Order: sequence, then structure tokens, then C-alpha cells
Amino acid sequence: MILGPDGNPIDYAKLKEPQSGGSVHVPSQWDLGSNATLTPARLRAIMRGQGDLASQLKLARDIEEQDSHIYGELGKRRRRVLMREWDVHAPEGAAAKVTKAADFVRAYLKSLTAFEDVVYDQTEAISHVYACHELVWGTVDGVPVPVDFRWRHQEYLKLKRVDNTPASAMCGDRSDLRYDDHSPDGQPLWNGGWLVHVHKAKSGYLDRVGLTRILAAMFMVKHHCTMSNLPRWMELYGIPPRIGKYDPGNIDQKGKQALWNAIRYMGQDAGGIIPNTMQIELLQAAEGNVDAFVRVADMADQYASKAILGRDKVASGALGGGSGQNEANNAEMAYDLNVADCKQLARSVTRDVIAPIVAYFGITDPREVPQFRFDTSEAADVKTLAEGFKAAQSVGVKLKRDWVYDRLQIPVPADDDELLEAPAPAPSPFGMPGANDPNTPPGEGNTTGQPPEPPTGGRGGPTPPAQPDARDATLTALLLASMAAQRPPPRDTMDDAVDAMLDGWELAMDDVLAPIRAAVANAAASGESLASLQARLPELLAEMDIATLTERIAHGQFLGQLAGSAGLLDPKRSPPSSSR
Repeated sequence: MILGPDGNPIDYAKLKEPQSGGSVHVPSQWDLGSNATLTPARLRAIMRGQGDLASQLKLARDIEEQDSHIYGELGKRRRRVLMREWDVHAPEGAAAKVTKAADFVRAYLKSLTAFEDVVYDQTEAISHVYACHELVWGTVDGVPVPVDFRWRHQEYLKLKRVDNTPASAMCGDRSDLRYDDHSPDGQPLWNGGWLVHVHKAKSGYLDRVGLTRILAAMFMVKHHCTMSNLPRWMELYGIPPRIGKYDPGNIDQKGKQALWNAIRYMGQDAGGIIPNTMQIELLQAAEGNVDAFVRVADMADQYASKAILGRDKVASGALGGGSGQNEANNAEMAYDLNVADCKQLARSVTRDVIAPIVAYFGITDPREVPQFRFDTSEAADVKTLAEGFKAAQSVGVKLKRDWVYDRLQIPVPADDDELLEAPAPAPSPFGMPGANDPNTPPGEGNTTGQPPEPPTGGRGGPTPPAQPDARDATLTALLLASMAAQRPPPRDTMDDAVDAMLDGWELAMDDVLAPIRAAVANAAASGESLASLQARLPELLAEMDIATLTERIAHGQFLGQLAGSAGLLDPKRSPPSSSR
């Protein structure tokens, strides 16, 4: 008997057939259908029903199908999860058995072309509380694996009934999902037979965590208080009133009906015929303003966008464009939501798909089960990151090698990988030793810190140093003459003042750079993104102590002004001599 990580047995033979037997779920005969007649009282009853998931699921379907804006926003959020690359990771320091199992699961899931559809279908839980697939198991290389993922409607599952309540009560355990076999309590889900992802939009019991509870009120206002009244408003204000007149003494009931029909259909046909004893008078159409309806719809769309994507403005920009800072905040909030969605879904896949597979390898400790993870790291500027890493190291921050490779999105090279090499330094002019020439002794341009290679010769032993010829002597003389021509002018009093002002400038800069160095160190330790750190840099200006540096610069400027006034900087003037 093979036990899963939860301690319950996994019957792989039974899992060759789905628990539902492949039957199609038949809705209850008491199903009231669509919520097209949603009213405040009906919505209140749906939201107050403890354990009543069925009504909330119907409402979630209606909201997504009848509101194109909500459908579009939900589609953006769901497809962002689908665009993420995923992998199966063995825990750090895992045993060889766990690593082998992780490699097998990764290779198998990568081979399933339909697994992306499974991931997308599971994201329906964002709006529908939960999403489910039945797993049909087979064997690959002798290892039991799910060979088919069958999507199931949410109504295949139900909450367990609370004890001592009638079978018709819409109140359940509020956390225990079971297969609905039309029995009062349903069947417990087979271990390894289902992939069920519960998505929590907020904390609470299962019937209180759905995003539908947040969207329902504004959906009702937009569609059943605004959009349903808009056609009637257009009939009232878009078509002018029509009054039919007839002579009571010369018309019968049939004539009255003909006149009435002409008035009714004139707004659609724009024409008609009546006897000359009748007349139709068109009155001036009533004046109205449709802006109220548009503003209510825009407000509802903005409300939905905030709830779904966590941003301040609707995508269409109907309420006005946002500033650059707002756009940055919107992107950051959307990224945070996407990371949270990926983490929740990854936990469900690990628990319901990977754990039953690796149980066959004898891995039952949840701490050893390989983890399903999405790659939620954002691409960054390699040059900017490298400069940040260099600055962090310059202040003594120790960086973990694997973390640096992960931030750069560069795979860690294996021992047998072919690596790129840095280009060789350019040769020095005139055959002189280069700055990084390994044959140049340290302190004379050799920055490698390695001793020079000893010269080697052939059979005769070490090669004697080469004697300079006439050409080398000429080039050396030209080089020395050029260096002499570019020799800087002699120093003056101001040069000495500048040197005095710059003496010890590093200590003066320590007070200025201390807040930045501390922020860089904290960011590296906490894994903060470079973009977030750069956004906080302006806030550090108030913490910088520039008093010492300012005093040093002001003192140097004062000395320069005195030296200029005294004529110490003019080579043609001599300083005034003091009288004896």
C-alpha cells in the first residue's frame, strides 16, 4: 500500500477510472437558472446563504458572460499566469532519490502539450472560488502518472452538509468539498483523483473567499439599474411623442385601431397611411441627458478594475489618463497580484499532482516533495544590476552566487558547460607592456597581482633579454619627447589650496553616502528589486549629512577668492611684499 503525503492510501488501480464515472453532471430541477432578474433582495439572499456555493457560482457565470469589461479584465489576469514559465524544483539539499523524482516529474509534465490548458482552466478559480479536474491515471516507464486531465464543472462538487440539518438545507461544512453524487453529504474526493484549486480573493470560509462577492453589487447597479433602463430611456427621449386625432362622429372601432397601429409603428417604420379624416401630430421630443447612465457604467467599470487588477484607472481610460507615477503603481500592483496567483496555483498543483506521483518513489514527507513553481522574476537591465552588485560589494555586502544568477536570469553553469571567455586586452602601442600584461611586475601596470612568467628558451636554456635596436631607440626617444611636451604646467598657490581642500574628502563623503550604503545593504539582504530601490532614492536626500562637505567646499572657495584678490594666481604679478 502506497501512502500519500497526507497519510491516506493512494489506490492507483482505482484511479484508472474517474470517480464520477465520466457521467455528465445534471443540474437540480430546482435550478432557477440565470440571475437576469437580480435585485437587491435576491443578491442579499445569495450572499447571506451560508454554505450556498451553487448560487454564487451561477452569479459568477452571469457576471463574466454578461459584462464584457469584467470578462476582459479577468482574461488579462488569467492569461498573465499562463504566460509564466514553470518548473519542478527539488528542495534545497534534497537526497538523490528526491532529485531523481523531481527530474522525472518535470520531464513528464513538460511532455504534456495539453498541460497549459489545464493551467489556464485552473485560473477560473480566480472568479469562481475553485476549479477542478479529474485525473485519470496510467503508467509511463512503469511509474503511475495522470495521463488525462478532465475538466469538470464546479457543480460536480459540493460542501459537506452540517450534522443534524435536513438534506435540502443550503448550509455545508464551508470548507470540505466533496463529489456530488446526489447524496446528502456527497463522497469524499479520492486521494490523487482530483486537481482542485481553491483561489482565495480574501480570507474566510470557502463560501466567503470569492471575487464574485466583491463584484456582484456594482454588477447589479450597472446592468439592472442602468443598462436595463437605458433602452427605455432611449424610447422615451429618442422618439418624439405622437398624438392621433379623429372625428368621433365619423370613425368606428376598426378605424380607431388602425390609427393606433399607425402611431405605434411610426417610430419603427417612419411611415404609414390613415384616412384623411384622421391626423397625427408629432410633438417635440423631451430633452434628456444620457451622461448619468454613462457615468454610472464608467464608475462600475472602474470599481471592477480595482477589484480584479488592483489598479486606479480603467483600461479604456474613460475617466482620464493617469500620470507616469500612476502607471508605475498600476504595473506594480498587477505584478503583485500575478505573483500571488502563481503561488496559490503552484501549491495546488504540488499537492494534487506531484505529491501522488512521487509517493510511488517512497517520498511521503511533505518537506521532501518537489515543488511546482512559476518563474515570476522580471527581466532587468543586466548592466544596471551589475553596477548595483559592484556597489554593494564595495561597501562589504556579501552576495550569494545563486541569488545573483537568479536576478540576472542567467542559468548557473555546470562543470562541463562550455563557457564564454572575456576578450583579450588590446596590445600596447610601441610594443610597450600593457596595463594588464602578465609579464609586467606588480606596481608597474600589472593589475592581475600575479608574478611575471619566467622567460623560457629552447635547448640552450633561458632566452637572454633582447637588445634594443636602432628602431626601438628612436621610438623610445619620440615617446619621451611627446611625454615631455605634454608635461603639466608648474604648480601654483591655488593647486596647493585645492589639494588641501581635497585632503581627506573620503571621510567627508562618508556622511553623505551613509544612507545610500545602508539602503543598498538592506535591499540586497531582503531581495528588494532594483526598481523599487531606485524609486526610494529621492527619499534618502533628507537623511544625507552634507554639513562637513559643504563647509570644506565653502572654505576652499573663500581661500581661492582671497588668493585671487591678493594676486597670488597671476603669474605676471608678484604678491605684495610686507614692509620691514
